[in-house]
Amino acid sequence: MYIRSQLMEIANSKGYDIKNNDISWLIHMNIIHPGKLTKAIFSYDDEDLEWVEKLGELKLRGLEKSVIEKIFTTGTSELVFEFLERARYYSSDMEECE
Repeated sequence: MYIRSQLMEIANSKGYDIKNNDISWLIHMNIIHPGKLTKAIFSYDDEDLEWVEKLGELKLRGLEKSVIEKIFTTGTSELVFEFLERARYYSSDMEECE
């Protein structure tokens, strides 16, 4: 079990630039689900930490939260997945030719 500051501390110690608003965004997007310890303190588990680190990895690679949110909120996730699958298919096909 972790509290928010511990999540950020662990992720930041691994080189991820995680801020308080990143945790809030993950909650808002329904990606992590903290438990309530007190009125103002919430608990997070190992799975929540994994998602915080995944967000950190995306941020390191230059993918902003706004892009991810736009894909979710515009209902285009299936279309984006189709593009990714097609690109992955032809990418691996080209690797076999080399």
